[in-house]
Amino acid sequence: MTRASAKPQDVSLAEGYKSQDQRRAKVRDYEVMLITPTSLDKEHEDEVFKKAEETIEKNGGKIEKTSPMGKRKLAYPIADQTEAIYTVVYFSGNNKTISELNRVLKITGEVIRHGIFKVVKPKKSKFEKLEKK
Repeated sequence: MTRASAKPQDVSLAEGYKSQDQRRAKVRDYEVMLITPTSLDKEHEDEVFKKAEETIEKNGGKIEKTSPMGKRKLAYPIADQTEAIYTVVYFSGNNKTISELNRVLKITGEVIRHGIFKVVKPKKSKFEKLEKK
């Protein structure tokens, strides 16, 4: 008896299921809050934001809006800072965008803290769905 050579078969996933690559490639809406020290001059501050925006765009993301919140008092001192400049950047991207942005912001010395959050859109209630029918 001879064995048939094993050839890779075209295995398709059951309907409704997505491959791991397809799940990773899903584009979602996010916001990143950047907290920078007040000691930074405007030029260095702009460089930090530009670096973050370039990282997002290089990794398949799209910047929607940048919203500076200005100088705010911190809840507790961080690196001997009691005040900091807050900025929120709204963007869309995939998992690769998020992981690379997180990595870059961690090693950027000018960013005191950062947080990346998924923007959740509110679902329609049952009553709103019934009203449209």
